[in-house]
Amino acid sequence: MSRARLALAVQGLVPDPEGATVPQPAPPPLLTPPVDARPLAQRLRYCRHHALRLRREQEAMQAKARHYELRLKVIPALRAWAGPVANPAQEEKWLTQVEQEARNALQHDCGLGPQRVLEARIAGLEREAELLAQTLAELPEEPTDA
Repeated sequence: MSRARLALAVQGLVPDPEGATVPQPAPPPLLTPPVDARPLAQRLRYCRHHALRLRREQEAMQAKARHYELRLKVIPALRAWAGPVANPAQEEKWLTQVEQEARNALQHDCGLGPQRVLEARIAGLEREAELLAQTLAELPEEPTDA
């Protein structure tokens, strides 16, 4: 295919096969295929399902975070105890371990950072589902075989 022929085709023209200098109008362009609703509907179901699943995961994550936040809240009071303790070194070791578990869980598993990441994933899925539902609603009705 020559560049000249391609350049004319882009402009909607066809060179005259008999060599005339005036190109002829090209035939009408091919129609674009219709949108197949099935993969869109399948993806919509996927997005809705996973957004709902992640919402449940978010609720569990928030409950877990409340538990660890409560641990961090009581640690100072437990350390401030001035009364007798059977093994002060062992108790301090235990309090340090409880504190570190809570800090680690909040930082990596269920605290504000991980919660925001999960919220972003949910928001993305919900927005995708919204656009897919809108697209499906705008598609023309498919003819039914009667």
